[in-house]
Amino acid sequence: MLQKNQIIDLAVTDMTHEGSGVGHYEGMAVFVPASAVGDCLRVRILKVNKTHCFGKIEQVMSPSPDRVETDCPVSRRCGGCVFQHVSYAAQLRYKQHFVQSNLERIGGFSLLTEPIEPSPQIDGYRNKAQYPVRMQKGKLAAGFFAPRTHEVIDCHSCLLQPPGFQGILESVLSFAEKYGVLAYDELSGQGLLRHVYLRCGQQSGEIMVCLVVNGSGLPHEKELVGTLRACNPSIVSILLNENTRNTNVILGQRTRLLYGKDHITDTLCG
Repeated sequence: MLQKNQIIDLAVTDMTHEGSGVGHYEGMAVFVPASAVGDCLRVRILKVNKTHCFGKIEQVMSPSPDRVETDCPVSRRCGGCVFQHVSYAAQLRYKQHFVQSNLERIGGFSLLTEPIEPSPQIDGYRNKAQYPVRMQKGKLAAGFFAPRTHEVIDCHSCLLQPPGFQGILESVLSFAEKYGVLAYDELSGQGLLRHVYLRCGQQSGEIMVCLVVNGSGLPHEKELVGTLRACNPSIVSILLNENTRNTNVILGQRTRLLYGKDHITDTLCG
């Protein structure tokens, strides 16, 4: 029986939907985040269950051909991208395997799936971002939650987001610092700015900025509108959403228009 903190050598032979590699040690499945099929690893056991274990990489003794160096500085801490450590070709292979495996294992029948279609754009393809804002280490932080926590990983430049989102986020944070707008605190329920919520039309280029606040308004709203319009001329909609509930739900029930129109337009599938 494996023990917590035990060090083992492990060959990774499969991959989960959540981006963890899977190997077997004396009949026990061991799940290891940030590993790839074909890795030979030295692994520290972190948690032992009856039928499986969880571990972390102590040393990559022989890397998988699928393994690549990630180009995101926070990928190991952010909970957003679990396949950053493998090549795009490998990601496609894994996902094709997930579909085939689910059809056989869950559906109980065998079908040949169509070949997976690679995307022509693997960076900057998203059209929405939701950045939680918190006070951490004495300053405003905005980015993405770390896995299974509400710690905000301060990240303004995500490779998956449109390039213009970074400047907008940083303009909002600069405005908040200038006018003393406090970040929302989940424990006390105090503070004002909860989330920065952005949408972009991929064909139209139109951008919507929505600030989620723990109240009915922001100080210096006109200055905020001026700051954002100067930051990015593609912004056609600025909204303020009120969420005063103690909840993990991002948006509240009431939204007020600060500038422009209350929607953006785009063209989908022609």
